[in-house]
Amino acid sequence: MVDGEDPIQGMAAGTIERMRAAEKALEASEWSAQCESARTEYPARDLSILDLLPKGVSKGWALEQLAARLGVDRKETMAIGDNWNDLEMLEWAGQAIVMANAAPELRVRAKMRGWKQAPSSDDDGVAVILEVALKKMAAAKA
Repeated sequence: MVDGEDPIQGMAAGTIERMRAAEKALEASEWSAQCESARTEYPARDLSILDLLPKGVSKGWALEQLAARLGVDRKETMAIGDNWNDLEMLEWAGQAIVMANAAPELRVRAKMRGWKQAPSSDDDGVAVILEVALKKMAAAKA
């Protein structure tokens, strides 16, 4: 990626088996020097999404860029995620929150790192977390 240019993202979707094979093919290809992938898996649906991005670009990179552009300190950021493509974003954020329906291994990692857990998506977990955060902010201002 050339500095100052917006990154281009590609996506491929299919069964978990096919996207794991696609990821291995990418790693073995001539494109591996310029492109990396982040795989998201939903085993209950046998669905996988492969995000194709320039080297060094991730949700974490994007959050860092946005925070810098807005003048927001890292400590003031919150990231909520449910899968492996969210890992860099969760690691960068000042407050990381993992959904209860996140990939099991990601929930284990979150627990080891002291990250909070939100209720599942089916239980409006993101809304619950945001409501709590907004109430805390309002109480702090009062």
